[in-house]
Amino acid sequence: GVGGNVGGGLAPAASELALMVPAPDWYVLEMSSFQLSAIQSFRPDIGILTNLFPDHLDRYPSLEAYYADKARIFNNADHQSTWVLPEGDG
Repeated sequence: GVGGNVGGGLAPAASELALMVPAPDWYVLEMSSFQLSAIQSFRPDIGILTNLFPDHLDRYPSLEAYYADKARIFNNADHQSTWVLPEGDG
């Protein structure tokens, strides 16, 4: 199933995915900085950080605060988590 920041917020898309019968083997969720700012127990098995560019500075007091919310995707990582990170300036 695909959901997240694709045409709407995470909650409705994730709720729809959770109700699918049969349940998908995999979920692919795009997570915005807004969604990541509120996570508590979200822990992806595989996380892909595609890029970090100055964005949403109308919401954040600084670039560092924006990047800090993006970095929250790693908050609940454990030894089984797998990460794909950009190389270079991405």
